[in-house]
Parts: sequence; structure tokens; C-alpha cells
Amino acid sequence: MTFDNDLAAVLEKAAYRTGKPSKVVLNETFPVGLSSTAAPQTPPKPRRFQVMPSALGHVRASVGPDKALRLVDVLEGEELSRKLELRP
Repeated sequence: MTFDNDLAAVLEKAAYRTGKPSKVVLNETFPVGLSSTAAPQTPPKPRRFQVMPSALGHVRASVGPDKALRLVDVLEGEELSRKLELRP
């Protein structure tokens, strides 16, 4: 039986590490490898993603959607200006 050089190197390292002959290491490893490929394991079923809602407080009547969006625009503009000033 012939092996690729990389596989032969792995086999020799395992034989050296265990102190067993290469033939013994191969005979111990080969059945384990075949049994793991013969019966492929199915991956575990993914858990269902679930969003946990939380209360964010009450919205004040004085803060309407238009006012909130204008505030977001101002804050984003300020942040963009700050980042542009930091550029070399």
C-alpha cells in the first residue's frame, strides 16, 4: 500500500509519539477513520431564534415622529462632521 508523503509523515509522527510501530498505529487508526466516514453524523437542529421584547418607556406627546427624525438627522450630521475632521 502506498501513501502520500503528508499522510506518511503524519503516520510516522504518531508512531514516534506513541512508541508503537507504524503498522500498529495504522491498524488502530484505520478502522476508526472508516467507521466515522461510513455513518456521517447529522448536524444538530438549529434552535429557533426568538426575540424577547422589552418595554422602552412611554413616548411623550410632545415628541412626534417628525421631531424625532429631525433630531436623528442633526446628531448623525454632527457625528459625520466629527469623523471627517479626524481624517488626515
